[in-house]
Amino acid sequence: MNLNTFTNKLTKFVIEILFFACIIAILTIPWWGNFAMFYFMIGKGMYVVLYLSGISCLFILWQVRLFFKTFPDGNPFEQKNVIRLRKCAIACFINATIFIVKILIVYTNASFLLAILFGLAGLACLTIKDLFKQGIKHKQENDLTI
Repeated sequence: MNLNTFTNKLTKFVIEILFFACIIAILTIPWWGNFAMFYFMIGKGMYVVLYLSGISCLFILWQVRLFFKTFPDGNPFEQKNVIRLRKCAIACFINATIFIVKILIVYTNASFLLAILFGLAGLACLTIKDLFKQGIKHKQENDLTI
């Protein structure tokens, strides 16, 4: 089965753009962070939130990149992808926790929404991980019957 479709190529392209944009955003936090501190009156503690959540998002994008590299082979149902999805779920829950802590310190609607978003994304990753586990099991049973 060839999974090298237009949708797959487009998704991989978008993920590549997001990955490198995330790297640029993390590297430029000191410059635009100063701008935000002056105009939006945020404290220096916000740098911690930005760096931790940025690095976590970069890790998620890295795992998704590795995940999509298994698609052209036609066999995405590998144990490595189950592990990658679990790692993505953990990183999403870490991001949700970061924003929950930020809400306890300084409440913003954006932090509230991001905490919910990352929590739901973590649950979605765990659900997809279980689906991939089941797919691996069915594939192995199918391989044994042939």
